[in-house]
Amino acid sequence: MKPDSPDIPKPVLNWADGIDIENIEDWVPDDPANASVWIAVTIGPDSTCGHDFQIHVCTPNAARNLQDKKGLLIVPYYENWASVLEALDRGLDECCGFTWDEMCAKLAKRFLWEYQ
Repeated sequence: MKPDSPDIPKPVLNWADGIDIENIEDWVPDDPANASVWIAVTIGPDSTCGHDFQIHVCTPNAARNLQDKKGLLIVPYYENWASVLEALDRGLDECCGFTWDEMCAKLAKRFLWEYQ
């Protein structure tokens, strides 16, 4: 759900990187229609602080084979790192809240949070 009003704050992505892949910005999967990669992110109420989350980015084809579907961010096709960050930003639209606690509760439902 996108915020109904611009007054509802949106969490901010402060940092993101691949967990098991060096130079995630340049990574190209063998099959972009069947891609799966874990990323680590720091998300906060603003750009000065945040909490750590892990996210399993994968395409629908890759997600079909997963037993554990927690922390998924589904992308239709793995184009590049920039497209993953854009998809993540769209996901953050669903996590708006008036307080950081409210945002965290929504983030924790979508992604794997360091405090769970």
